[in-house]
Amino acid sequence: MWLSTRGKILALITTTVITLVLLTAFLQAQKVSFGIIFLIVVLGLSLSYLQIYKLFRPLNQLLENLAPLDGIRALPYDQYQPMSIKSGDEFGHLAEVFNRVLLDMKKLVEREKEAVRDLLEVVDAIVHGDLSKRAPVQSKDELGKLAEAINKMTADLQRAQDEIKEYQRDLEKKVEERTRELQNVNMRLRREMAEKEDFLRAVSHDLGAPLRNILGIANMIERKFGNELTDEVRDRLRRISKNAQQELELIAELLELSRIKTRRQQFEPVDIKQLLQQIQDNLSYALEEHNIQLVLQNNYPVIIAEKNRIKQVFQNLIDNAIKYIGERADPRIEIGYANFNGMHKFWVKDNGRGIRKEDQQTIFHVFRRVKDPKIATIPGKGVGLTTVKSIIETYNGEIWVESELGQGSTFYFTLDKMTVQDAA
Repeated sequence: MWLSTRGKILALITTTVITLVLLTAFLQAQKVSFGIIFLIVVLGLSLSYLQIYKLFRPLNQLLENLAPLDGIRALPYDQYQPMSIKSGDEFGHLAEVFNRVLLDMKKLVEREKEAVRDLLEVVDAIVHGDLSKRAPVQSKDELGKLAEAINKMTADLQRAQDEIKEYQRDLEKKVEERTRELQNVNMRLRREMAEKEDFLRAVSHDLGAPLRNILGIANMIERKFGNELTDEVRDRLRRISKNAQQELELIAELLELSRIKTRRQQFEPVDIKQLLQQIQDNLSYALEEHNIQLVLQNNYPVIIAEKNRIKQVFQNLIDNAIKYIGERADPRIEIGYANFNGMHKFWVKDNGRGIRKEDQQTIFHVFRRVKDPKIATIPGKGVGLTTVKSIIETYNGEIWVESELGQGSTFYFTLDKMTVQDAA
């Protein structure tokens, strides 16, 4: 087809040239003027140009439509217009092919845009928690494979979400059941604690009443018949009174020990430095009597706790150190503090008699005292360290002792900062 078009152009040019040559020769033979001959030649060439332009016009239109495809002046696909060449030659055929390609390209781009919009809708739904949407798979190309992958991911997410919801329902059911069980246990514990309180109160009353009567009668006999009694009888009456008073104090301490973990006191800011100074004043007579130096630091914290209970801990430990310090040339008791792994760590250190290894664990049990004959003669009930241990355990703390005979003892205890908060 291209050869036929080229043939038409060559034939037109050849015919035009031959015609003009023959016409020029004829006119010269007829002695026509040169001006007229020139005019006829120009007219012939003009007609030939018009014919050539008519032949090349479809090619120019095609080139104008294809020009934006050169990669430099590319236009959006929707700005390309179909070619309107209707000739039956090869240019017309090329225009038809271009128009079909352009139409197919527009359809393809529209289909891909629609597929991308569908994918974006599904992704947006997933982002907002809706896993019910699926992307339509319209082809087997990369977009189709991407849609299949997104649909599979969404299905997996939906299945995982359903499993999580089912697990949450089971967990909530188990939590409800466990909560009911704990409520029942708490109710039972409260009943048992109330019964325990009633029992201890009854025991305290039943044990204390006879002892108070004995104490009262002994004091009454001594006051009323004191002058008529012998020294031995008066001494025994005093011993009866003293023992009865000690037993009453022991009952009170045991009753208090039983209430430490069940009857919490008011929490308030406790300045440990001020508290230790108060204890130092309270025990000043005993400290001076034994010529003991009580050493305090300056870095004690201020905590939120039960003031009387914390005071009881320090006072019991310091009182024990005073009682068991023995005969020393330079008796000394030191109260220390350190911040230790999220815990308040305190210690009461003395340079007294020391404690045997086999006694260091048992001394925290009620009524268990050191089995040293020299220490057994020192007054004590065997409740003080048990009380200290019980109080410290209410603050998630621990207590232990490090000691060697003749080298003194150091009682360490900790208080959990999560339970005993620092005062602001």
